Amino acid sequence: MPLVILYGFLAFLVCLVVHVFIWRFRLLKISDLNLIIIFLVAPTVVFTAIIVGGDHVGSFSRLDLAKILLLNLSLSCIYISSYPAAYADSPSLHILLIISSSKEERLSEEEIIEQYSSARIVTDRIDDLLVYGFISRSENRLELMPIGKAVVYLFILYRKILGLPMGGG
Repeated sequence: MPLVILYGFLAFLVCLVVHVFIWRFRLLKISDLNLIIIFLVAPTVVFTAIIVGGDHVGSFSRLDLAKILLLNLSLSCIYISSYPAAYADSPSLHILLIISSSKEERLSEEEIIEQYSSARIVTDRIDDLLVYGFISRSENRLELMPIGKAVVYLFILYRKILGLPMGGG
C-alpha cells in the first residue's frame, strides 16, 4: 500500500511539473480548462489505457493502478480548487507582504492603508470575469452574462443551504 501512495503522489507531482513548466515558459495561457486537462483528463486517459491494457504493470494490479489514479485525482482537485486563491492577488497576502517588507516588519493600520491599493485587486477581478465570460462590458457598464447569473444563483443557493446571510460569512 505505501508504494501505491508514493506513486499517487508522484503522478500528481508529474502533473504539477508539467503545469509549472507550461506556466513558466508561457507555452499556453493557464486557464481552468488547461488545468482540468493537465491534472484530470491526461492522467485519467493514461491510467485508463494502462489499466485496460493488461492485468499487471510491474508489481501493480489494476486495482493498485486505480488507487494511484484516485489519489492523483484527489490531490489534483484540491490543487485546482486552491489555484485561483494562490494565483489571484489576495488582499490578506498583500497586507502580509506589505508588513514583511517594512524595516521592522511592523506597521500601523494607517501605514498599511497608505500602501494598499484595493483598486488594482478589483480591476484584476473584473478582467478575470470578462475573460471567463461571467460579465460583459457595454457602454462603460458591466452586465452579468448567463453563466455569471448561474454562478450567482448557485452561490446564493449554497449560502442558503449553509444558513449564511447574504454578505456575511
